[in-house]
Amino acid sequence: MDDNQSLSDEESAESKLGTYEEVLATFNNFRANNKNVVLESRAALEALRAGVVNRFVVQRMTCGQEDRLKRLCSHIEQKPSGSVQVLAGGYGTGKSHLSELLAGTLEQRGFAVARLEMGASHGRAENPRSVVSAIEQSLTFTIDGRVFQGASDLAMVLRAIGPDGWYFNKEQELIQNIYRRLPGRTKFLARFDILRREIPQFWGLIGTDYFPTLSLTLDVPHSMSTTNKAVAKLNWLAHQLRKIEVLGLVLILDEAERAEWATNSYRAERAQDMMIGLALASDNRDTSALKHHRNVLSSGYRPYAPSYMHVVFAFTHRQGLCQQICQQTDMTPEVLQSFDEKDKDSIKLQLIVLYALAYGMENMHSLDAFDEQKIKNHTVSEDIRSFIRCLIAALDHRRLQGK
Repeated sequence: MDDNQSLSDEESAESKLGTYEEVLATFNNFRANNKNVVLESRAALEALRAGVVNRFVVQRMTCGQEDRLKRLCSHIEQKPSGSVQVLAGGYGTGKSHLSELLAGTLEQRGFAVARLEMGASHGRAENPRSVVSAIEQSLTFTIDGRVFQGASDLAMVLRAIGPDGWYFNKEQELIQNIYRRLPGRTKFLARFDILRREIPQFWGLIGTDYFPTLSLTLDVPHSMSTTNKAVAKLNWLAHQLRKIEVLGLVLILDEAERAEWATNSYRAERAQDMMIGLALASDNRDTSALKHHRNVLSSGYRPYAPSYMHVVFAFTHRQGLCQQICQQTDMTPEVLQSFDEKDKDSIKLQLIVLYALAYGMENMHSLDAFDEQKIKNHTVSEDIRSFIRCLIAALDHRRLQGK
């Protein structure tokens, strides 16, 4: 069975999640012909036990997030010039899962997506430059079926887009010559492949180590605040990617309130300014109120209008930074409420299917009334994470007891 057939079998199986009998034969065949799916499914279950978002899970389980996902995507697609959205929900309500699901969906629809989990522990919430660097590292997009991911690919993409408006020092002449031979958007991939092959050789000839990554730099007014400079670089990047028909730049910032955890007041103010600056710029609003660390107002910077940036913030708490962003952008947050019984039934059936992929079709059966009551007794009201853990424990118990 080839990969395409495997995927179609899986999709057809998942489209028939009405009863266990309907999927039994298809999943037996799928599991028998795809050895990796057993290991991936077991790894996914372990990730769910630990409360970690696993890409394999996200690709196969929507976890009751269909309506929220549809609203988020519709808002972005209806405002192609730029948008800002805010998610708010307590621990275990599915923010990280929804963020990952949103990232994958928008990548498939033609956007460049960077998903960051903010946090002072790895510097991403304390310095606008480090936020830009982290976005550069995590950026993923697809052009004509080719997936580009990370700083190395982005470095070559920017070189291959065109010779104007960006200067790469010693290799600039090489880039211009290749562009003259292969001009236009339709030759972009050919230029990319040539540059990826020739630039390392070029640097080797002059006795210099080749570093494929690059920091996004742009000639902006010196009087501008650090935050506005970082926002301007991302704004510029969004417009560069538009030249190769990427629909826009989407930044998904999970646990965004961690920007308030910076180690001192100077860093905390700068980190919060970065979050607010991204919100204002993506919503095509003036950012001149953002300040230097010396409390000097920054000059506004909107040379690339509209922004073509879309920012989605995920907050655990609705006060503080979440409230500031909502007030300055006139946003009403999308609040992740507790899951209803319909959502839980959907999650239950999806998880049983995942469990069957991991441990065999003989373990694909419904839970009895005792199991259901036990899960309910051990589940926190709004914490879908604990519901999933209890469900996996019940399935483990049945399997180990041979029921």
